[in-house]
Amino acid sequence: NNTGIEAKGIHLIGHSLGAHMAGVAGRQISNLERITALDPAGPLYYPIQVFPALSYEDANFVDVIHTSNLTTGYGYHEPIGDMDFYPNGGNSQPQCQTIGENFT
Repeated sequence: NNTGIEAKGIHLIGHSLGAHMAGVAGRQISNLERITALDPAGPLYYPIQVFPALSYEDANFVDVIHTSNLTTGYGYHEPIGDMDFYPNGGNSQPQCQTIGENFT
């Protein structure tokens, strides 16, 4: 590494497909500090993995916020981080119903 940037200081944040791409980056960069995944994508990752999904092993700490599970939206509902959060049970979020969308 000749950039002077240490992986211990990097925090990646990704939404949907970007959450899984943060995992890809974490597998390429050893000792990546943290990944925050916002509603990781479900299709092509769960229940059948076509591509490697984000994992708690992809960084020193991986936290995941699930706001749209696969039955009501397009999210990955299984726990995959060091800490997984499920606001409103991980289902449709109350304010999203007013715009007629079942996903966040």
